[in-house]
Formats: sequence, C-alpha cells, structure tokens
Amino acid sequence: MAGSGSFALRILTAAAACALLVPCIGLAYATPSPLSASGLPTQSSASERARIALPNAEPPLASARLVGRFHVTTRVVRVKGMWNKVGEKSETAWALVPQCPQGACSTRAVFTYVSRETKKKLTVRILLERDGAAYTGRGVGPMARCSGQQVRGNVTIRLTARHGEMISTVWRVTRWTGSMTVNYPATEVGRTYCAAASYTESLVGSLPE
Repeated sequence: MAGSGSFALRILTAAAACALLVPCIGLAYATPSPLSASGLPTQSSASERARIALPNAEPPLASARLVGRFHVTTRVVRVKGMWNKVGEKSETAWALVPQCPQGACSTRAVFTYVSRETKKKLTVRILLERDGAAYTGRGVGPMARCSGQQVRGNVTIRLTARHGEMISTVWRVTRWTGSMTVNYPATEVGRTYCAAASYTESLVGSLPE
C-alpha cells in the first residue's frame, strides 16, 4: 500500500514473490487458546444469571453494560496469503473489562493466542470504544513469522450487542456478535520476501449459563 511519504511497499502475489526471491516462506498465524482464570472475571454463577422480571419493556441494548468472561466461538471467513482455511472454527474465552465503575461505556477486551510455531502464549489487550450498542477497537495482536523474524499483526475488532439480561440488578450484555481482522504487512528478510497477508474471523460471544 503506497503512502504519502517517500517509501512504498510493492505487494507481489505469492507466485511472483517466489519467482524473484528464494527461498519463499509463507506466514503462519497464531491460533486462539482459552485464557487462564487468573486475574480475569470468573464465570457467572447460576444464581447470578437468575433472571429478574422487568416491570416494563426491556431497556435498550445501548445502555447494557458489556462486562464479564465470555465464551467466544470464532470462524475464519476470509484469508489472504496465509495457511489457515476459510471455515476453520475455534472456541476460546474473552474477558471484557469496562473502563467505568457502572453503566455502559468503553471496555477492554483481553484474550490469549498461542503461536503455532513457538507454542508461546501472547495476551492481547485492545480497548473497544463504545458507540451505542456497537464497539470498535484497534491494536497489535497475534504474531506471524517471516524467515524466523516476528511480524506484528494489526488487529481491528468490531462487536455489536445482540441480547441483554438483568443480572444481579445490573442490565448486562449476555450475547454479542462481531468480527476480528488481522493484517500483516509485506516483510523482507534478507533474500526472503513474505507478501502482505490477512485473515478475518467472525465472532460470537455469550455469557456461560
């Protein structure tokens, strides 16, 4: 992608890159793994999840507090220049930590990825800015490797609240959907060239019953 400065990256297809530079090594992205319970919100108890009857219509989802440890199902929906396949699914856990003492506000998403190559865990923390019932955030996420060199992934997360419940007198989001896109820049290491790559996952999060 060319910018307004003096430098621009020339993005080649994998076949073209291999024809010009040898060896040609592709990028491998990290796969998600459940978080440890240490330091994260614990799973809601059965009593906490007990519904409280509301006298009138439910409050709007835009006013629901996005907080707790969510079970998250991911599914790869788009791939460019990577080894994973469309349709791959995984189960993981995200902790969502509001940045205010009460009510609906921006929240921080915390989750863990494990590198396919090094098996090392990477904890990702991304602030999600609230706009009504929608949340958007950007940051640095899962790493990939190009000829042994780490390449940082630029992450964009979008979430939308889909369902809420009154839990222990607090109106909370209990289900949300969204997407996460990770982009890796084109990288050259010596005679090895790794083309720009990316993947997008759909996300479905829900509080455990």
